[in-house]
Amino acid sequence: ITTGGVSMGKFDFVYDAFTSIGVKFFINKISQKPGKPIRIGKWAMGKGQKEQIGKGQNGKGKFTIVCALPGNPVSSVFCTDLYVKYILSLLTGMAVNISSAISETEVINNSSLDMFCLGKTFQDGTQIKVESEKEIQSHLFHKYFEKNCYVKIPSHTIIKSGDEINIIKF
Repeated sequence: ITTGGVSMGKFDFVYDAFTSIGVKFFINKISQKPGKPIRIGKWAMGKGQKEQIGKGQNGKGKFTIVCALPGNPVSSVFCTDLYVKYILSLLTGMAVNISSAISETEVINNSSLDMFCLGKTFQDGTQIKVESEKEIQSHLFHKYFEKNCYVKIPSHTIIKSGDEINIIKF
């Protein structure tokens, strides 16, 4: 797992470094905000190298999973919560905490990217409700201390108060 250097900028060398040693990336950016410049792949190391983890197709061959996360701290934490934890859950049988809740906040996503906002769930009678931010602002890391989930807002969508929405608890 690395952070930073995965975009397409002048000083982003991680992709080239990994591909030069044989890493095959199967995720090269995701249409989302935050965390668009994530890369996930696998590295099938040759004989004589460190022991590998994971199993290839049909249990043949071993490989190491490579996660190259964005350098922005909020984007990196978000991608760890969403993708690295999911990969670990597949490898270990851990549960992924995806559920739904009733939105208490109107959020508009006019972007072509899926957007994830921070939210705070609460119990209201028999319903789970969530109050969410309007967007994740990458310079406001302290907001994580006040929240307990991500709210997914699909591209070109308006979420109204009272809508049932997907949340990912952390």
